[in-house]
Amino acid sequence: MKRILICHDGHEITTKGTIDYVKGLKEPCSITLFHVLEPVPPELQEHGGTEEEAEETRKARIAWISENSAKVRANLERCRKKIEEITGAKVEIKIVPSFMINDFIPLLEEELKAEHYDEVVIIHHTDSWLKNLLDETWAGKAERVISGVKLTIVRCSEETGVCFI
Repeated sequence: MKRILICHDGHEITTKGTIDYVKGLKEPCSITLFHVLEPVPPELQEHGGTEEEAEETRKARIAWISENSAKVRANLERCRKKIEEITGAKVEIKIVPSFMINDFIPLLEEELKAEHYDEVVIIHHTDSWLKNLLDETWAGKAERVISGVKLTIVRCSEETGVCFI
């Protein structure tokens, strides 16, 4: 069965692009919606001070990640349900914490090494942090990370709501 990783930034236009993409699938597949959270604030990454202070920071970091995951999960759950209704595919949601602004490529690389995917789908729109993948500075890194796996880019216009592959 074909395994597809769809990079989802939590925006509604990304859900629309995802739905437009899956409508064209012709074979059974397993889909993973992959989301990298905004970076954890620096003050929640520090471990200095006493053991008690470090434990407080750790608990605050876990709470921050949990709260931000919940915000995104609602959008991803709606997307998952729509995909399952359209395709009958099994859909998994993966939300990954980030600790640096440019963590997306390394985290995508980790996911691709840990799991076997046949295709990576990127939904690109004007307000998307994923647009960095299409910038020249990111192109080489993305190509290296995604090499050996089919890459599909779905472009969406936030103005018109039109998406095309």
